[in-house]
Amino acid sequence: MKRRQKTLLIILPFFLLFCLLVYANNFHASNEPLSPLLAGSMADDSNYQAARQFILKGDYAKAIEHLNKAVALNPRSYDAHLKLGEIYQNQGDYAKAIEHLNKAVALNPAYVEIYISLADIYENKGDYEKALRCYERYLQINPHSDKAHIGLAAIYQLQDDYERGVKHLDEALKIRPPSPEIIASFGELDQGRGENRQLIQYYLKYLMLNPSDYDAYTSLANMYRGQGNYAAALKCYKKYLEFSPGSYEAYIVMGAIYHGQGNIPQAIEHFKRAVELNPYAYEGYVNLGRIYDGLGDYGQAIEYYEKCMEINPKAYSIYSNLGDLYQLQGDYAQALKYYQKFFHAYPDSIDIYSTLGNIYRYQGDYKSATNCYLKYLFFNPYSHETYLHVANLYEIQGEYPKAIEYYRKYLALRPDDFEVYNSIGNIYNIQGDIPQAVEHFTRAIELNPRSYSSYISLGEIYRRQGQEDKAISFYQQYLQLNPHSFDVHKILGGVYEARGDYDLAIEHYQQALKTRPNDFNIFTLLGSVYNTIGDYEKALENYEQALKTRPASVDICVTIGAIHREKGNVARAVEYYEKALAINPNNLDVYNTLAGIYCEQGDLSRALEYFHKSLQLNPSDMDVYLAVISIYKSQGEYLKAIEYYNKAIAINPNMPNLYTESAELYEAVGNSSKAVEYYNKYLTFNPGSSEVHNAIGSLYKNQGDTAKAIEHFTRAIEINPRSYISYISLAELYRNIGEEDKAIGYYRQCLQLNHQPFSMCTIIGSIYESKGEYEKALEYYEQALAIRPASPEILSTIADIYKDKGDSLKVIEYYSKALAINPNGVGIYNALAETHWKRGEIEKALEYFTKSLQLNPGDFTICITVAGIYKSRGEYLKAVEYYNKALEINPNSFDVYSVIASIYEARGSIDKALKYYRRALRLKPETYGIYTTIATLYNSQGQYDQAIAYFMEAIKLDPAIRDAYYGLMDVYRNKRDKAGARRFIEKMKKDGNAAFADELKNAIEQ
Repeated sequence: MKRRQKTLLIILPFFLLFCLLVYANNFHASNEPLSPLLAGSMADDSNYQAARQFILKGDYAKAIEHLNKAVALNPRSYDAHLKLGEIYQNQGDYAKAIEHLNKAVALNPAYVEIYISLADIYENKGDYEKALRCYERYLQINPHSDKAHIGLAAIYQLQDDYERGVKHLDEALKIRPPSPEIIASFGELDQGRGENRQLIQYYLKYLMLNPSDYDAYTSLANMYRGQGNYAAALKCYKKYLEFSPGSYEAYIVMGAIYHGQGNIPQAIEHFKRAVELNPYAYEGYVNLGRIYDGLGDYGQAIEYYEKCMEINPKAYSIYSNLGDLYQLQGDYAQALKYYQKFFHAYPDSIDIYSTLGNIYRYQGDYKSATNCYLKYLFFNPYSHETYLHVANLYEIQGEYPKAIEYYRKYLALRPDDFEVYNSIGNIYNIQGDIPQAVEHFTRAIELNPRSYSSYISLGEIYRRQGQEDKAISFYQQYLQLNPHSFDVHKILGGVYEARGDYDLAIEHYQQALKTRPNDFNIFTLLGSVYNTIGDYEKALENYEQALKTRPASVDICVTIGAIHREKGNVARAVEYYEKALAINPNNLDVYNTLAGIYCEQGDLSRALEYFHKSLQLNPSDMDVYLAVISIYKSQGEYLKAIEYYNKAIAINPNMPNLYTESAELYEAVGNSSKAVEYYNKYLTFNPGSSEVHNAIGSLYKNQGDTAKAIEHFTRAIEINPRSYISYISLAELYRNIGEEDKAIGYYRQCLQLNHQPFSMCTIIGSIYESKGEYEKALEYYEQALAIRPASPEILSTIADIYKDKGDSLKVIEYYSKALAINPNGVGIYNALAETHWKRGEIEKALEYFTKSLQLNPGDFTICITVAGIYKSRGEYLKAVEYYNKALEINPNSFDVYSVIASIYEARGSIDKALKYYRRALRLKPETYGIYTTIATLYNSQGQYDQAIAYFMEAIKLDPAIRDAYYGLMDVYRNKRDKAGARRFIEKMKKDGNAAFADELKNAIEQ
């Protein structure tokens, strides 16, 4: 609705009412009978009294209802007919007014005022003859009525019969001194006759004669008001209020004047005073509502308009005002409610369709809005704005063909609206009809070369098509119109950045920054470009600026952290990631990033700390679980890893790999039963996995459950007949339980699969060798040798078989081949030496033993062996040489010392012999024979005391052996010390060995 029209609707009824009120007051002054409408009736009917109250409130519908009830109860109630007539007269229903007024005059012919009312009605209808007859009838009954003469003058004036009009005014002056009505009538007649007398002068003259006629002030005030002399009008109203301070009507009119002058405080003050004097002063509330509406105080305006509705619920124009206010407040539901009430009251109102369309549009009810606008267009097909609304709504709803249809209807009325061409271009652009889009954007530019959005749209189109040069051209044209356009510099920066022209990208981003020096997005874009070209310092500089403008930007903190990390400045990276977490402690990515950093640094405890925080926020993040598991596995904390595998499985039990990985860990911690359980769970997803059957088989194999192991390895082969692991495992199982033929069968399966044929031949050969089936063993060893002819191990193994077979020549042949491949094979030299020795080829044996010692001088056994060969050949010096080499290797060899001592003893080198015997004795001091040997050597050298001492030690070690006793007696004899011998013998007797003592005594006495 247009608010100006509603304002007129408010003011006109108010002004008419004020005139009626003044007119009623004039009746009081003339001492004529009061109109029942204004003064009331003497009727005592309750319906009649109720009607009077509703009239005062302005609720004429209720008043009519009660008056009709009064007439129904008392058809002869002229008061009720009179009031009904006057109400219908005020409402403009002249037919009903005449009907009821005629009934009233028929019931009470003496009440002549009815003729005045009838005259007014006929005058308003333009039936001047009937109006004249009513006034003349009135004068017949009351010839001294100035009012009737004034009325007749007015009718004659309307008929341009000014003479008769003046005549009746003169008659009115004879009846009553000059009154405002008479003066006003004279003025109007003068104006009608072209004499242009000044009405105000009439009133001023009148007031000089009748200064206490306060009603005249209101008339004069209205004239001043009509002339626009509001100051004079206000003075007259104030003078009127001196006589009638309770006149709320005057306050209302004064409020209207102040409002018109823009003196809002005074207007509010006077309207509020009016409603204080008369709480039912509808016009006061209406005007207060209108003022507060204009001030933007919508709450107060609504309050006053709602008061109007309480006084007169059928004042439907107020519904429209309330709808406007709620719409302005954004309370579209309330606005809609009041507009709909207005619409029900005025269904023929065209504008309401447009208003309702606006409301529905604001509410987002686009279909209802569209329907309302279309209804409005049905009545007003030339409303270009409504076509635009409808087009916009269809566009919003995605009904592009209809949107284009209504945009074109708009263009039929406004063909030069470049913005609508832009809108149509946008739709074609969305639909992918690029030629039409380009055509309409181009037309928009033709209509308005400064159509900024058209250049941008064309630039975007060509940019999408990959025609970057054209796109740039349109963006540059735009910049010629608006060189400081932030948006276009930003777009061009993006275009050049996408092309890899980073210098121009930076240039345009910096131009954008000049327009908005603190724009977060531009700093971010510049940071991104510098980061791309590897200028990390400038990237950081711009990102830091972005962070200053938006300190709570998690993304920028993360980006800065990433750059520092890229530069290797991990501490700074961590600092910014921690800042990001301080802003948003629920950022999963940052926790995971920090955890990753700590993983790279090897700080796995910190990494776990951040991964755990991440899992607190998102307990279902499978990737994080897997990362945590990886850490625990790397630390050897398999039980913790298993715990998190189980958590991961609880989140997603349909990830088969989790079961196999868990099984492997259970296997690692020795929980074979759990490992088998999880491998079996995996098999529920993939029963055809030979690998998992092999894994289960291996577990049962390790547990000693051969049957179960064989079952799973066999199943693995059924699934995958080329599963060599299964064949090998079965072969090992059967070999372990002694079923060597079955083992050989499975090894042969591997051989057929050509899996590690060398190893398979070697293993099969070894089994046959262990069984003593040398020919079979040699067959497979020869196959292995054919695969690896340069294998000294196989050659040596074949040589060993020939050794077991007693074929020394073959032994020498194959060991020699092995030696040719591995000339540093100590074991081969030893084996060849041993073979030649057994064949009696001592020189060859010594040759190979010597070469062996050259390669491995620390071989104690070979040194002893070589020494023994030289000793057997009587080459004692060479023998002693190699025995001493053996002692260098093992200086604690009792046997070697003993052998060297025996060699020196045999060669007569007693001192050297004693030396080596004593060394041997130090290693084994409990050796009886060494003591007697040393004692004997000392005896032979005449060193009797030393000999006695060693024999005595031998006797202590084993008193039961008699050799030492006889040797001791021999020493005493050689020493010629019979006394010493006797003392020893006596001691023996004391020790309880008398018989042997006597035997020794006899020996010594001889």
